[in-house]
Amino acid sequence: MGLQVEIKLKNTEESNINAMNLKLKELGFKRSNFLSKASLKAWAKHDKKTVKELKKIWTVDTTIGMLRFDIGFSRTSVTQMRKAVRFIVENNESIEFIDNGHDLFERSELKSETTKAILNSLEEQDEEPELLPIDQQTKSDLQSGQFLCKSFSINPFWVLFGKVDTPKFMIKRIYVDDLYNSLYRDKNGLGFMLIPLVTLGANPKFGTQTRDEFFTQAWNMGLREHPNFFFSFIYGFGFADSKNFKPEKFKEMAKEFVEHYTNDEIVERYKAVEGRLEAYKYSYNTAQGRFIGYSSMAEEKLDLLTILKVAIEINAKALTYQS
Repeated sequence: MGLQVEIKLKNTEESNINAMNLKLKELGFKRSNFLSKASLKAWAKHDKKTVKELKKIWTVDTTIGMLRFDIGFSRTSVTQMRKAVRFIVENNESIEFIDNGHDLFERSELKSETTKAILNSLEEQDEEPELLPIDQQTKSDLQSGQFLCKSFSINPFWVLFGKVDTPKFMIKRIYVDDLYNSLYRDKNGLGFMLIPLVTLGANPKFGTQTRDEFFTQAWNMGLREHPNFFFSFIYGFGFADSKNFKPEKFKEMAKEFVEHYTNDEIVERYKAVEGRLEAYKYSYNTAQGRFIGYSSMAEEKLDLLTILKVAIEINAKALTYQS
């Protein structure tokens, strides 16, 4: 990316633009010209487009009475930059605003404080973004969610059920225009992914999406939990035909966890599932190789706990073998 200097004329009548372009020519400035209606039409004709089509593609570049040139990466010589500065100073009363005038001054290696002051006076000032009413601004009191999920970056993020149809990262809304708003983060700088509630049925809907659509989008946004863990722990989904699972099946599923998570991550998730089961009575049945509970409400979590237990055991055996 370059560094674009912009000079916008107050008077955008064709005759004035032509006069200003003539002044640029007389100064020996060759980088660009002020765009006129005639030159815009010629551009559109060259690209075999209408002016309207061209404006949709090049919003800023098609502004009548605007001159733009790139001073980044030595694309404009110091000599040419000085000529641009001279034009601005000599015609400052005809200029509505400039953008990146400070960089133009610094890179042109000029020292005149008067010149610097003129450029600064013409610099376009960004408008202060409009604030939302206080009662509509996001409060920073939320510090946790359903679970702190593994992500594609070194930092995990929280998942939290929200009024959304698709997964979305939570925004800290302070301003009316979301362009100025940032991601909501807890006191440790961790973000929040809002996830939809599920509508149960033959084909469950996660907001407006199927299970695969939802998880694919969440994955593309950075979620890196194994789907078997995520849907069981977060949404409470059981595993199909789990009552008939044999130890071999639990081991097969556990191997996927071993390949997906570090041992510390598996232990962390084991403890998280244990925490969800505090209100239920259960025990480990050695003969069946699984946790058995006394409430149907805990079945899917007990199956998940079994898979995590087997995964921890696989890692422990591998460590013993290595040592």
